[in-house]
Amino acid sequence: MLACSWLRQLTDDATGYGETTRAIQLEYGYDQELTNYPDEIELWSDDYTSVTRFFDDVEQAPQFFFMLEQDYDFSGVYVRDADEIVDE
Repeated sequence: MLACSWLRQLTDDATGYGETTRAIQLEYGYDQELTNYPDEIELWSDDYTSVTRFFDDVEQAPQFFFMLEQDYDFSGVYVRDADEIVDE
């Protein structure tokens, strides 16, 4: 199985009880047999001098085109608190 994810870490006061840090993940999963798919990639917006440059790199990556062109078998949105996030 192949999974492609978009992740975003947010810190805000949306609950009204002080700042909370959460990770929000949008995931697309592919159960079908895929013979051609791109290598894994990680791009972090804070590694760029502007959001525009970050999006330019994302939108030029073969991984981005793969996600646009393939039909996915399932998807999901997941929200986790920062204390549930484990560095791998």
